[in-house]
Amino acid sequence: MLNAALPSPKEGIYRLNDYKGLYLEIKPNGIKAWRYRFKLNDKASWYALGDYPSVTLGEAREKCDAARKLVREGINPVRHRQSSASNESRILPIHSRPSRRSGWQ
Repeated sequence: MLNAALPSPKEGIYRLNDYKGLYLEIKPNGIKAWRYRFKLNDKASWYALGDYPSVTLGEAREKCDAARKLVREGINPVRHRQSSASNESRILPIHSRPSRRSGWQ
């Protein structure tokens, strides 16, 4: 249903706003991506929520609400995701990490 409402790609990037900073960004090559625009410490920024149609409107709204909650708490959602990802890579069990000696004889 959302496909029928979406216009075809144009010359430049353009946005279809949803609500409270959530929008669908449409690029000239046809890629559609959900973004959340926010302002923290007087600095405007945006947060990538995923590509459409992999991420539905409902999922994008849920992710946006979670990011909005972080912004209300004074936490940058972009940095929060980056720190979460680096923490997850540090707690992997040793047997699941790639071996440095894999090419050694």
